[in-house]
Amino acid sequence: MKLFIIGGEGFIGSHICRRFLGNGHHVTVYGPRFEENLLSDIERAIQKVEGDILDFSSLQKAMEASQADVVIHLAAYGQGKDGVAKSAQRSPQKAIEVNITGFHHVVVAAKTAGIKRMVWSGSTTVFGFDEDYKVPTVPEDVRLNPATFYGLTKVMNEAMTRYYCQDGIEICGLRLPLVYGPGRWYKGAGSTLVDIFERAYSPEVIEISGGDELIDLMYVKDVAKAFYEVAVTKAQISEVYNVKSHTTSMKEIVEIVKEIVPESQLHLKKTESSSLYPLVDCTKIEQEIGFVPDYSIEEACRDYLSEVNKKFN
Repeated sequence: MKLFIIGGEGFIGSHICRRFLGNGHHVTVYGPRFEENLLSDIERAIQKVEGDILDFSSLQKAMEASQADVVIHLAAYGQGKDGVAKSAQRSPQKAIEVNITGFHHVVVAAKTAGIKRMVWSGSTTVFGFDEDYKVPTVPEDVRLNPATFYGLTKVMNEAMTRYYCQDGIEICGLRLPLVYGPGRWYKGAGSTLVDIFERAYSPEVIEISGGDELIDLMYVKDVAKAFYEVAVTKAQISEVYNVKSHTTSMKEIVEIVKEIVPESQLHLKKTESSSLYPLVDCTKIEQEIGFVPDYSIEEACRDYLSEVNKKFN
């Protein structure tokens, strides 16, 4: 199978590239050059095309030349190391250009190239805050009420998905919660998680803010697995799926990390968040695709810390 991965040089994209390469598929990566080269060890195994999704002509030519079977679209507007949600809030016009116009360019280019399937990175921010829902976990088909501009752009992407799925192309958005794991070079909403793992071996005292409030998280290697399984499945795919690895809390993560790294100087400063996202129900993707995450919270912590340890030793 041939893949055209937009944003393949990024945090999530680099793991997706490795997943497909490891299973013998051909990968073309399209997007701007990243300061952090997360593909340096596999550059010879992939085809890289530098470009911008706002340049429709270049995007279309690159997509057609790749002869791809599936497009994976991961690009979103980000400003420096702030993360996509904060960047969209600060520069909504830029977010509209990249997240909405850029998304439309990708869909039309894929259709024109005769590509039959596209999988893209959605977000649980489409739901807004948990106070809007009266159920323990929310399924895919509840009313959406985004509380951020980034979430609003993802709602627009879902609307475009429904529209274009009537037109002969399968499009599927994976609603990702907060994603963590090795290679996350920006902080954004995951800044606390980055500190927990990247500084776990530091001799300095590290104060971590958080508590025992439950949150959904997804380990980046599980994200790669989800994209892979939706891309290659012979089953008919739905327009959107909720996905996650586990439901946990900052308190639990700190406790697990300190069990694995007893010398760690992490100290939890108990705080409560004024706004939490709802927990999601992932039954649909398991029933239709058979996707189940590989990593429990304990396994993800061990794997992430192992990667951090290798980096510094």
